[in-house]
Amino acid sequence: MPENTLKQLAYTSEAMIDTGAIVTPHFLERIQANNAIYEITGALTWRDNKFMQIIEGPSTSVNRLFATLLRDPRHTNIVLISERVVASREFPNWDMRAVSLADEDLTKHLPAARPNQRGSRILQAFRRGLW
Repeated sequence: MPENTLKQLAYTSEAMIDTGAIVTPHFLERIQANNAIYEITGALTWRDNKFMQIIEGPSTSVNRLFATLLRDPRHTNIVLISERVVASREFPNWDMRAVSLADEDLTKHLPAARPNQRGSRILQAFRRGLW
């Protein structure tokens, strides 16, 4: 796959520690800064101890990030839901939007012009209890 190919990947995982201890403002700032360096955009959602994340960007950056996530001891039971080459980003302005499904309505955060694209549909399915 050419280095500049855009890729979108979706996965679920279970937290090994309390999600409140993982998803902190400091954690999100660090992720967003790293994502900007590697041109990663996407969305992170969670409910209880389950996470779903969609990451998109250059294929080499997405592959590197996913390999890092697979080794992250804060997660277990990582399941790859979708991995595909895309023509454009679904979440181009999201350096990594984080939404707790216990606190917020996910649909108000989805890109208004693209609510029916694959990534948004996957996030909505997670909100409904799939995975």
